[in-house]
Amino acid sequence: MIRHLVSVFARVALVCGVMGLLLPQPAGAQEPDVEQLMALMSVEERVGQVFMVDFEGTDTSAESSIAKLLVDYKVGSVVISESRGNILNHGEEATALQVARLTNGLQALARMGGLKELGGTEVFVPLFVAVRQEGNGYPYSELRNGFTPVLSNMAVGASWSEDNARAMGAIVGQELAAVGVNMLLGPVVDVLETPRSGERGDLGVRVFGGSPYWVGRLARAYIAGVHDGSDGRVVTVAKHFPGHGGSGRDPDSEVGTIAKTLEEIRTQDLVPFSAVTRYDAAEPEATTDGLLVGHIRSQAFQEGMQFFTDPLTLDERGLAAAMALPEFSTWQANGLLVADYLGSEAIKEHLNASRAGFPHFRIAREALMAGNDILPLVQFSLTDDWDTDTYPRIVETIQYFQERYRYDSGFQALIDESVRKILQAKLGLYGGLSTRQVMV
Repeated sequence: MIRHLVSVFARVALVCGVMGLLLPQPAGAQEPDVEQLMALMSVEERVGQVFMVDFEGTDTSAESSIAKLLVDYKVGSVVISESRGNILNHGEEATALQVARLTNGLQALARMGGLKELGGTEVFVPLFVAVRQEGNGYPYSELRNGFTPVLSNMAVGASWSEDNARAMGAIVGQELAAVGVNMLLGPVVDVLETPRSGERGDLGVRVFGGSPYWVGRLARAYIAGVHDGSDGRVVTVAKHFPGHGGSGRDPDSEVGTIAKTLEEIRTQDLVPFSAVTRYDAAEPEATTDGLLVGHIRSQAFQEGMQFFTDPLTLDERGLAAAMALPEFSTWQANGLLVADYLGSEAIKEHLNASRAGFPHFRIAREALMAGNDILPLVQFSLTDDWDTDTYPRIVETIQYFQERYRYDSGFQALIDESVRKILQAKLGLYGGLSTRQVMV
């Protein structure tokens, strides 16, 4: 197995290395900063940065729908998955080679839609290419064929070993970076409060365990491993903030409800999130780059315990109250808040979309107003039919944001604040933003 993996990833390196030789070389390139990039960006480019989209298949030709989203609408992030046909875990071609070609094709489209000149050097704002790679195989590890079969978080947690957690993270980070994936939607840092094997809301082996303290320690080690293994080329998005472990709901299909006081949640669910957002100068690589905000209703972030928030992904007051806590206020100034998928079954059920229709403008607007920096327009329609429903809803939503950006100064300020954070994170991955740095 090890020999096979070495062979596969050596071929990826060879193919992509040859491609790199064909790319223009920066000569004495000046590394851009955020404000320089902001000054060069159009309204369309700024608005596009806050969106993440999914798409169908592997076609990255100029005629493809993903090309239109990246070139014409300047979308800044994509998520790839097996269910959408982006990742092929079968066939004669190794998945690593297939995904590397796909990510290079996607970045080439981003370059086509946003190439700039800065100080005599060509630069472009690269995509975040995100994936779910939690371990334990299908369905929570998207990349399997030819990739190391990584253990589940629960198996790592059972070892009580930070070294093991760091080693697992390093494997994931190294292999994602090798194929051009630069955002890990993970790790899961929920605390398993009450085991519910096989029942509704069972998080199963996706979690490190039931001790808030140990989940935090293991998650920090895992994140450090991802950053080390990828040589700083993969960002982590720890999930599902503020903690799904006690909700009794499936985070992918139902809005969770947490009936706890603020004091209770700060000593339980929030402990691992506080751990992974804490900066330590002796171990900066253990701090997560982002948090994935879950579709979770909570009493803890209201003034009175008699009411629940809306899902935090859409609740401006609730998410602001959570981020204002001293555990998170410093991190939040630069850390990325990524909403959970805005077209998920959880959101559709919460909004009664099957009867009332899918309110795509409202969902995206409320997610931005709540404080999320990246808005995943994933499964973003009632039917999830890509050509006739999902793609049109994505385009309409982006156009709506472009229009509102032009006349609403408050809306503009929110987007610009998020774009600055996104650009800072991308500069952290690829300092010079040159084509050679981005392509694998």
